[in-house]
Amino acid sequence: MFDHTFAEASIRKECVQNFWKAIDIYLFKTHVINKKLFGVKNVAIIPFKRATASEDMGEFLLDRMIETRVDCFEEESRRILIAQGYQAQENKPTSCSIDLLSQHDHDGAVVLNRLLPKNIAVFQPIDVVCLIVSQEKLSIRCKSTDKRDERSFHWMQTVLLEKMQRWMESSIPTDATGTSTAAVQSLALVDDLQEYNCLFNELKQKYGLSMVSIWPECTDPQKFVFEDIAIAAYLLMLWKKERTATGIVQLQSFVDIGCGNGLLVYILASEGHRGYGIDLRKRKLWDLFPSELKIDLRVETIVPSDASLFPTIDWIIGNHSDELSPWIPVIAARSSYRCRFFLLPCCAYEFDGSKYQRQNCSLSQYGDFLNYATEIARVCGFHVEMDRLRIPSTKRTCLVGSK
Repeated sequence: MFDHTFAEASIRKECVQNFWKAIDIYLFKTHVINKKLFGVKNVAIIPFKRATASEDMGEFLLDRMIETRVDCFEEESRRILIAQGYQAQENKPTSCSIDLLSQHDHDGAVVLNRLLPKNIAVFQPIDVVCLIVSQEKLSIRCKSTDKRDERSFHWMQTVLLEKMQRWMESSIPTDATGTSTAAVQSLALVDDLQEYNCLFNELKQKYGLSMVSIWPECTDPQKFVFEDIAIAAYLLMLWKKERTATGIVQLQSFVDIGCGNGLLVYILASEGHRGYGIDLRKRKLWDLFPSELKIDLRVETIVPSDASLFPTIDWIIGNHSDELSPWIPVIAARSSYRCRFFLLPCCAYEFDGSKYQRQNCSLSQYGDFLNYATEIARVCGFHVEMDRLRIPSTKRTCLVGSK
């Protein structure tokens, strides 16, 4: 049993309502406090209600479930819950949020997460969590018989507990559009986070080190190279998901409008996708890509008109496309009925090239522009989804438009 409390903090009564929001951050965004992690993949979440169970069964349940194999975890956990007098929800919740579950008359939930390390060669641990709150205190417990790992105990006492307390006693952070980030998942449109992590590491090995070593610009190669690799991994996963859903085998084509250093074009083309990049001026890096690959990078000026459409292209990419950002959905819509778009805006502009002036003062200019661009895309007939990329940038919210 988890009978030894080795870290505890008192929480102000008015902050207890934020407990589950803080738990959401810890469970589903563990990488925020554990820098060795890339992210978290939720394997199972089972909400339950008390039926005839006694009040103190939580620790017993956790003991039993830790011993359960991953491949039969959900089925076995429901059986254990029912046997101990609980009602276990049959279907997986639509949202991985303990905060939301607590608002829908659930007494608790069992969560199984897979923690994904940045270095995939090191470890892939499984974490099983049973949640209990009482007496307006936040505590971390372990078994008194556990072997003591001083480094882990120190981290939980000085980092984890303090972070949890801070999350509870301060307002839960919001994203650019004003939405609470406690349960908002980055890479939400990616089907398999673990597969994305493997692909990202694979692309880093294939392209990252070589590009960093020959980087000719004055900018930080670590930031720009690995940001484009992360975007490439995201698009490759998104396009694979689309091919699976539609049954199409042929790889999607693309055009990157405002391609800058051309690295994203280079990676996508090297991975087999037919496409090219367009920019106002040539970059030094363009001449350093392997000549045998014949990466198609063009110096052109895009003036939104009938002359700047792409009827044979599947996807329009606007990666920090600046003045062209509001035009990306329009260009995609006018290019063909089947053309889709990916937009990762940075600076906010109007259609006429002037700086965007926010309409909603409760949001940042960036957040308000995201809503503006979303509305443009919807007017153009797109189904628009917003997602957050895992890149080293404060402006990492993207829009994905499909028909």
